[in-house]
Amino acid sequence: MQGLLQSEEMVQWRPSFRQFYPQEDVDQTVLFEHFIERGLALPASNFFRGLLCHWGIQVHHMNPNSIVHLSIFVQFCEAFLGIEPHFDLFCYFFLLRQQPSEGRHYLVGRAGIQFKKGKGKEYIYYSLPTNHSGWRSLWFYIGNHSPALPERTLGKAVHRPEWNERLNPNHMMQVTELLQLIKEHKDAGLTGVSVLATMYKRRIMPLQKRC
Repeated sequence: MQGLLQSEEMVQWRPSFRQFYPQEDVDQTVLFEHFIERGLALPASNFFRGLLCHWGIQVHHMNPNSIVHLSIFVQFCEAFLGIEPHFDLFCYFFLLRQQPSEGRHYLVGRAGIQFKKGKGKEYIYYSLPTNHSGWRSLWFYIGNHSPALPERTLGKAVHRPEWNERLNPNHMMQVTELLQLIKEHKDAGLTGVSVLATMYKRRIMPLQKRC
C-alpha cells in the first residue's frame, strides 16, 4: 500500500498484527489492503457511503471486485463524462448479489457488485479476476474520520429489494442521455483499463471524499 495511504500519524492506521478477529478502538474501523489498492480511502465519498446505507451493508460485506466496479464507475463519471457519480446510471448497470451463493454464509465479502443481465455490453469493456486468494486475512485498522463509516456490527449482509432496483421512466430520462455519451467513449476505444490507468497515474482514490 506504499504511496496510497497518508502517513500513520495523519490517518491513524496500524496493522492488525495477525489477530484472529478485529478489536478496533471506538474511533477506528477495519479496512482491507485490497480495497485500498483498488481506490477506497477514508473518509469515504458521499456516493460510497450512500450506497452502503441504501443497500444496508457495511464495508466488510463487499469484495475486491466490487471496489473495482465502483472505482471505475466514479472515475469514469468524473474524468470522462464530466459529472458527479450518477446514482440512477449506476443502478441501470449494476446490482448487488449475495456471494458466493445463498447456501454459504460468509461474514466478510458476502455481497458482490455485478452487471445486470445484458447491461455490460452497453458499458465500457473490462474483465475482473475470479480469485483474490487470501484477501480476507489482509486487514488493518484505520481512523474512522468524519464523515465516518457506520460502526462495524456482526452479521452477514441481508438481502434487500434495493440490491436490484428497476428504474422508472422518470429515472431513465438522464440515463438515456448518458448512455449515448458512454457509447461515444466506448466507440472511441475507451475501456475500464484506460479509466484505471488515469486513476493510478494521477494517484486518485475515487472512493475518497473530496475536499
